[in-house]
Amino acid sequence: MKVKIHGPLRDILAFILHINRRKRIFKRAKAFPVEPGRMNILSEELHPLSQRFIIDSVITETADANTYRLKGAGRRPAFFIPGQYISINLQIGGSTLARPFSISSMPQEAADGGYYDITVKNSDGGGFVGRWIMENWKAGTGVLSSGPAGAFTWERLRDCSTLVCIAGGSGVTPFKPIIGSLLSGDPSSRAVLFQGARNSGDLIFRKFWEETAKKYDGRFFYVPVLTEPESGRQGAEGFITADLITRTMKLIPGGFTADECSYFICGPEGLHSFIDKELSGLDISGKRIRREEYSVNTRSSGVGSPGGKKVVSLTVRQGDSNLEIKADPDETVLVALERAGLDPPSLCRTGECGWCRSRLVSGKISGNKKPGRRFGLRMADEKFGYFHPCSAFPESDLVIEIPPNPVKNLRSSL
Repeated sequence: MKVKIHGPLRDILAFILHINRRKRIFKRAKAFPVEPGRMNILSEELHPLSQRFIIDSVITETADANTYRLKGAGRRPAFFIPGQYISINLQIGGSTLARPFSISSMPQEAADGGYYDITVKNSDGGGFVGRWIMENWKAGTGVLSSGPAGAFTWERLRDCSTLVCIAGGSGVTPFKPIIGSLLSGDPSSRAVLFQGARNSGDLIFRKFWEETAKKYDGRFFYVPVLTEPESGRQGAEGFITADLITRTMKLIPGGFTADECSYFICGPEGLHSFIDKELSGLDISGKRIRREEYSVNTRSSGVGSPGGKKVVSLTVRQGDSNLEIKADPDETVLVALERAGLDPPSLCRTGECGWCRSRLVSGKISGNKKPGRRFGLRMADEKFGYFHPCSAFPESDLVIEIPPNPVKNLRSSL
């Protein structure tokens, strides 16, 4: 093979000719703005920055959980992949904040019916927001949300066609579209749902799961697991253990080994910590495990170092403004920003999406890195001082730079 090398003079000439050609193109251009391209329009429809809804109806699921049907206001809701969530923008008292909620309806219902369902529980470590929603949301209430987000989804090329789904509390909500879509779309698929709850009255979507088990007999298996079962109840009790999972697998016609299925886990931090230990005893590849956490990060959940420290100072730079606020070391930097009314960007609140990515100018923080978990930070972010406020705790006085919230100006119209 012959290689011909031109000198640097020819490279310089090519660069100059390119600039001259660029100037000629600009000179011939039209004086008025070019209309948005079709792909730009399609992209905005599929991945909107924000969406507006009106609550169409409220469905009582349990004594402390409601499903809210959100009808698109003026436009059809964006398409979503089963398992994704939307982040709801809220103004509570003097705080402006956002909270993620899984979409508990099917994608086809968004396309044909023009609505999403989200199911809200007033506990599960979500702080005061769930309670506030259940006390204030009613039919006719306006809601502003993000577009669909999240990676807690089944992928045909990546995941097995047999799913073992493990849910605690309201962590069962994304499994409704995940399991429903998988079973209806793939005749060879199978799924087992282990749903942990305190008692039968706390089982969200219980009737739906029982009807699904009848509809897909031999392909879907529903295993509710109660910590405080009613007297005389027959069924699994206590916690979702490796032994219970193994015994259930053996009862399924055709059978399958632990590493022949994908594990989807969703619920509060306590569930994840317990299940991690249980699954470690089974022969399961790490690539088989998907997870979604349903907790607001606090030191009391075992994240970070021991609490009880004095209040620290946060100097916050946002654009041209500088503001000093106080922060409780037992809460995340994001919570401190929200309490101060600064309206920082936020989506997942667990460190995965990177939407709240900010820069640490000075000071010390601690985070919630855990073995086997992914928290969205790139190696370059860590090297140059970027962090996620939603999963970082202040260990000293801090100076930070936060990005503007793209939807800040839309809140006033709610």
